Amino acid sequence: MDPIARDLEKWIPRLLAVWRRARQIKGGPETRLTSNEIREVASAVRTLSTGLTRERELAGARYMEDPKLLGGYLLFYWPVSYAQARHALKELPERPRQVLDLGSGPGPLAFAALDAGAREVTAADRSPAALELARTLAGEAGEPLATRAWKATNEALPEGSFDLVTFGHVLNELWAGQPDASPRRAGAVERAFARVKPGGSVLVLEPALRETSRGILEVRDRLVHKGFAVRSPCLFRGACPALERESDWCHAERSWEPPRLVAEIARAAGLRKEALKMT
Repeated sequence: MDPIARDLEKWIPRLLAVWRRARQIKGGPETRLTSNEIREVASAVRTLSTGLTRERELAGARYMEDPKLLGGYLLFYWPVSYAQARHALKELPERPRQVLDLGSGPGPLAFAALDAGAREVTAADRSPAALELARTLAGEAGEPLATRAWKATNEALPEGSFDLVTFGHVLNELWAGQPDASPRRAGAVERAFARVKPGGSVLVLEPALRETSRGILEVRDRLVHKGFAVRSPCLFRGACPALERESDWCHAERSWEPPRLVAEIARAAGLRKEALKMT
């Protein structure tokens, strides 16, 4: 088993324990869901999938304040985002020690950074419920995690200087559907760079959908035009050619063996997660 998969397997009992505690469920298998639990979680995951990747009506909405949807996110999308982040972190030139995770939700990127060697990580999000889950997970794992309440659209960034600032599946939900979304998202990334130490990085992960991919490529072009360098996955310094045709987009793909928990939920929800796809 590769190190990322091994580390992720350690999180599965913690995620289940925290989810059951939040749902006030006593007992249950340590590493899997019961059949009734699978049905409940799969229903929430289907709602999230439709609302975030198809109809997009949940993009930017406060869905993490819904306990069932937050639970579905925790047990399905959390492991996926954790694995995506671990793969992306391997491509950084240096291991970040101080990390700020913006729009953290319950912390998949924050804990991925800690498992990759970060010493100080701050998770910032507008959802009190998501941050509470992140703190509970930190307690379960014995991990140091600071949390901050932060609303991306109208609040200054948390104070501090960091080796890495992350946006995990966040930018596509900011100013969704607004005509000036691209420049405002680019501005958010620029403000994040203002918190980065010399030699540090900003990591942006987005869904591998045509709409969200093209949206982040527009942000990428704006930043490249201002002189920012792109380290991965494409080092090209000019305008992205994928934007020349409306039907094109770009994403990365990494192979993985999904944990049993993720595979069972995906099967019950009618989704496929045989590969890690991300922009």
